[in-house]
Amino acid sequence: MYVAMTRAKDNLSIHTNTHADAFPIDIPNLHYETITADFEPPNEIVIQLGHRDVYLGGFEHASKQHLIKNLTAGARLYTGERENTLYASNGRAVLYFSKRFSSEIEEKWLHKGYRIESAQARFILVWKDPAEEKEYRIVLPSVRLRKQRD
Repeated sequence: MYVAMTRAKDNLSIHTNTHADAFPIDIPNLHYETITADFEPPNEIVIQLGHRDVYLGGFEHASKQHLIKNLTAGARLYTGERENTLYASNGRAVLYFSKRFSSEIEEKWLHKGYRIESAQARFILVWKDPAEEKEYRIVLPSVRLRKQRD
């Protein structure tokens, strides 16, 4: 906020889901506008997964490490018969969603009519397993969901 307020030349618009009373600032020419309309849910949502969203134990196999070694960031990943799995272009499983993320995506999005449309390898990085003290390459993807038409 500070940077935005000090750099704005002529006009600064702030969009928030917080009520205007949360900003008890007395500024000349300050204008508050409240929009009470109900907005339709978005047709498309992109979720960027982190360490907690993928099953880290699934990356420990040598064959998985070889597969990931040949991937590049930005590579397209594919869905298949298992909803909690993303696959490489050769059809081999690259990663599994964690149980927590699988439940979250089911409750928040799939239950509301969204389906995974596409995915890509956003980051390929090294994770150190604290129990084994070994390092493994892992993939953190972004997943694009699209609302299905009724």
